[in-house]
Amino acid sequence: MYISRLKKNDTFNFPVNENRKVWIQLVSGSIQVDDQEIETGDAIAAEKVALVKIKSKDDSEMILFDLPA
Repeated sequence: MYISRLKKNDTFNFPVNENRKVWIQLVSGSIQVDDQEIETGDAIAAEKVALVKIKSKDDSEMILFDLPA
């Protein structure tokens, strides 16, 4: 589990190991995960990907869960 606080326009790339998946819970703000935008309270999951690309649209706080697939 990772907690991240991003400033507006920050980028964050998270490599996903084989046999892992991620769940991102957005606590506050607005971010773009790959090509999907989410806002405060939203969550998004990613499976079978090697890299998750995150860009903050506003000052944001998120929790990223690195989970077994």
